[in-house]
Amino acid sequence: MNDKIIDSLFGSKTKARLLKLFSHNPELSFNLEQLSVKIKLPKNIIKKELAALLNLKIIKTAHRHDHKKNKKTK
Repeated sequence: MNDKIIDSLFGSKTKARLLKLFSHNPELSFNLEQLSVKIKLPKNIIKKELAALLNLKIIKTAHRHDHKKNKKTK
């Protein structure tokens, strides 16, 4: 499936990138700064789309004690 179709399905390029990152790394937690670096978009845009995904219960917030350190350094 190409990126244009995926973007259209999820309503935005940012949502599609976030969901792709999360689905490829289900065991990891990311903070806003890490997400910004990984998907190469500004934090304010990511924050807005995260709120929408949280509201729809597609993703959930990790609690502090549940965070796993991201050891991937791509």
